[in-house]
Amino acid sequence: MDELELFRKDVGTFLRQYDFLSQIVNYEDTSLERLSIFLRHLAPVITSERLHHEIDLSTVDFDYIAQHKQETTSGKLSGGVPLEPAKESGTGTARDPEPVALEEVIAQINDLFSGDHPDSSVRNVVTHIKDRLEESETLQQAQNNSLAQFSASPDLQNEFVGAVIGTMASSEDLSTQILNNPELKQKLLGELVPLIYSRLKATA
Repeated sequence: MDELELFRKDVGTFLRQYDFLSQIVNYEDTSLERLSIFLRHLAPVITSERLHHEIDLSTVDFDYIAQHKQETTSGKLSGGVPLEPAKESGTGTARDPEPVALEEVIAQINDLFSGDHPDSSVRNVVTHIKDRLEESETLQQAQNNSLAQFSASPDLQNEFVGAVIGTMASSEDLSTQILNNPELKQKLLGELVPLIYSRLKATA
């Protein structure tokens, strides 16, 4: 339990320091951003209240249990250069939630693409589609509808297809996969709709 408590505190420390430092340093590492998104969703699940929540295992039966001794390594650092502890958190401003939300969309759909594509290519395609939909005069006229009405609009489907086709010049393979894969198509549109709707309402 002490290890879980320490891990929970480490998660909070990482998120606070990453939020601050990423405003200063461009890490150019999407894996760090993905880790921060994952931990941001994990943090509410591992609060101290939930850590102390009892789990009933009275009905669990073990068929067998095996223990294997594995190789151990020393965690002692060498090199003669002491590590400086992290300083206190600074007074940075809150990050713009839109890029973070867009990274979450990319993380949700990235595994649905087949083939080897750099994250930057996927990001460019998704960003182009999002920008194209936000600039659509047809969708701007539908911003007075509720989110449910907006999501069900036939115009949204048509504009989405047009936006995907518009990305073919820069990434034909990714665009073709979106058009031909119903699961990928609906997943991407479903993730983008709340972002687009919020932006259209904000600019009304």
